[in-house]
Amino acid sequence: NDLLKASAPYYYTVFNPINAFLSRYINIQILLFGLYFIGNYLTFLMIFYISKILFNNNTVSLLSALLFLANKSALGQSTLFPDFSQRTIGLPLVLISIYLFLKNRHYLSMTVNGLVVIFHGWYGIFLFSLYFLYFIINYKRIGMFNLAKFLSLFLLFSSPLIIWKLLTPLDNPIFNVPDLL
Repeated sequence: NDLLKASAPYYYTVFNPINAFLSRYINIQILLFGLYFIGNYLTFLMIFYISKILFNNNTVSLLSALLFLANKSALGQSTLFPDFSQRTIGLPLVLISIYLFLKNRHYLSMTVNGLVVIFHGWYGIFLFSLYFLYFIINYKRIGMFNLAKFLSLFLLFSSPLIIWKLLTPLDNPIFNVPDLL
């Protein structure tokens, strides 16, 4: 009666299968610590670079990255106990996508956003809706053809998760999983 194992088919992320595969070859504690360290490092690095774009000041950028340390819940952690989940990998990917978007590299930004959906669906869908709203508002400058390319690029890279969700029956919510009853 393992809750994580029983709910895995109804929890749409490739994070757990990738970790399960890698844990065959790498000790699970080392793997999770390494991913945790890389995720947090990339988060702080991207906070620094995004604030450098927005404020064009190294001092403000450094302060924003350091002040982000105080808010542990923003890292996908509880405030008392460290927690490692797909949010720890999803947040740096979201920040990379935002950074690329602010640098007007929309194709790469939509590609990374499609990968965000694979790791953490809610982060990616929310960010895509913000991007799409921006593209709709500025469609004359961007062009309808580029808008269609951005949409198709996002759908291409997020399609594994979308297909996985479509192949899973809707009448099996997590509360009706036989292994959990």
